[in-house]
Amino acid sequence: MSGDLSHIEAVIWDLDGTLYRYTELFIAACNHAAARTAIDMGLQMEFDEAVIMATESERLYGSSFKLFAERGLEYRDFHLPYHESVDVAVIEKNEEMKQGLEALDKPMVILTNASRPWVMRMLGHLGYTHLFAPENIIALEDNNFEAKAYHTTGFAKGLSILKSDPDKTLMVEDLPRNLPKAKELGLKTALVHHGQMPEMHGEHIDYLFQNTLELVHALR
Repeated sequence: MSGDLSHIEAVIWDLDGTLYRYTELFIAACNHAAARTAIDMGLQMEFDEAVIMATESERLYGSSFKLFAERGLEYRDFHLPYHESVDVAVIEKNEEMKQGLEALDKPMVILTNASRPWVMRMLGHLGYTHLFAPENIIALEDNNFEAKAYHTTGFAKGLSILKSDPDKTLMVEDLPRNLPKAKELGLKTALVHHGQMPEMHGEHIDYLFQNTLELVHALR
């Protein structure tokens, strides 16, 4: 379902897994950071045991935090210190991606369930800082922790920043669950699947791309 994106005038990007790739090394870094943060928040558990729990949580739910929530920890308290403790050095840079994004002549916003300090660190690490002004970044705490999978808040805010029509604005994600609410507002939606095609992609996904660089070339 890749196709002609010539009508697209603005782009809302997800960050994690979209503007850079998840790797086993990065996922391990996330699980270690989650374990450290949970213990700092008062979890009575040895570090190695907490890492095992975070790893299992990631495997089962795609979130290092989920099983810690079952131990009574609150995500609002976890969000900022967790993102501050993840090691960005393990994330691979992609010069071809950087050049492709630089060549796009379209207004762009980042909408992420991560934290604003994490976005700023990531943009600096990847060399993308000049591509996204701070006011064009929408983090989870900017939306009162209303996640993309369940709320239209972030998408509406992105459209307001871009001053663009929904049907000419593309929302790019790597997680299918984060696109139905975008589609509800009338945005065009693209899923970067990295070779893991969803079994049922449904009407909420307009375009499928193997990787983000393929999508960037289509936008150009």
